[in-house]
Amino acid sequence: MLRSLNNAINTGVHPGLPIIESRRIKMLNILTLICIPVVALFLAINIIQNRSLLVALNLANFISLLLFLLMHKYRLYHSAKLIRIAFSIIIYTVSGLFYHNGTEYCLIGTLVISILVFDNKWLIGILSILIVAAILVVLNFNIGIPGETQISASRIYIVVIFSLLLIIVAVSFFKHIQSDYQREIEAKQQHFIIMNQDKEQLFSIVSHDIRGPLLNLEKALDMYRSGFLEKEDMLASTESLHKKVSHLNNTVDALLRWSASGMHGIRTTPGHFPLVNLINEVALFFEFMVQQKEINVRINVPESIILFADRDQVAVVLRNLLGNALKFSYAGGEVNLFAEEAEKGVVIYIKDEGMGMDEDARSKLFSIRQNPAYGTHGERGSGLGLLLSKEFITNNNGNIHVESSPGKGTCFTLLFQKAEWDTTNTRK
Repeated sequence: MLRSLNNAINTGVHPGLPIIESRRIKMLNILTLICIPVVALFLAINIIQNRSLLVALNLANFISLLLFLLMHKYRLYHSAKLIRIAFSIIIYTVSGLFYHNGTEYCLIGTLVISILVFDNKWLIGILSILIVAAILVVLNFNIGIPGETQISASRIYIVVIFSLLLIIVAVSFFKHIQSDYQREIEAKQQHFIIMNQDKEQLFSIVSHDIRGPLLNLEKALDMYRSGFLEKEDMLASTESLHKKVSHLNNTVDALLRWSASGMHGIRTTPGHFPLVNLINEVALFFEFMVQQKEINVRINVPESIILFADRDQVAVVLRNLLGNALKFSYAGGEVNLFAEEAEKGVVIYIKDEGMGMDEDARSKLFSIRQNPAYGTHGERGSGLGLLLSKEFITNNNGNIHVESSPGKGTCFTLLFQKAEWDTTNTRK
């Protein structure tokens, strides 16, 4: 029963319709389904009371209601509304002229519904003039039919109450339509805002991760052009430069593929992967900076450690933090990157012996209020890297902690989920 009723309410509604139009069709279907049994009841009463003209009018009204639903089924929406309103104006005007049975209120309901379901101002204006004229005719003329008794006052009250009830239902449903439509618009606006923020983040990641290696390559070529490197030394470095450009090209390709897949919103897709492989890739990314500043990078990550996280996002985090450690390290310094399994997950440490920071700078580290500092060789950052890192760590159910003192270096501690293995060494 309920399923049949729901199907009747949704007659003619299909996914291709605009949202507001589909709601209007539902509203008209509900009003029609309410009217059908009431009109059928009045038809039966008038047959019993032998009111031939009113029987004909009721029958025409009943048929027009069924025709309305049928036309909705075949998606003749505009024609269905025009024909139904035309029938309503004619039936209620004639009925009111001959019987004065309260149908002027039905005409008022027809006027309200016409205003709600049509968007064309000229059409609304013409229908409004016609309906108002019909109401005035019904109120000022009473033809009557000889030999037929007048409609009882109680029945007129029923017609009036029913007409007002339909008006209330129509206005309330339309108000619901507008509210629902407004909520959907606001939800889409919020979605577009989030997409725009994600796009800005993606561009920030790409620019942040390719800027450092490009600057290093630029410095190497500038040194050769300025005469600091002899031709023989430059030729000897060709293989190394080719390797770095090739690695940078692979990194850019990976970043662009990842950014393209995230243009409709950054999604966190966790998976299992060996941590040591990722850390070695990230360390290779900074090989030129390490050689230029003669920094000793010590990596101690057991091959058995398997992370459960989004590999691309963890790569962004590690590139940012290792890049900062190298940037703020003094020439000839040391950077330690090691990891261990703990009860709550995998702990990664990135520790340098560089410039460090005071408590005020540390408190603003993951906020937009931070003031990016220059590295030991004048390197300048945007301050976006740590903000993105914090967000990606949170997205992967991780945590980040920092300890630092001016002149004594900085240590970032990361906590991520580790992969679980069963007794057959199968990932869960």
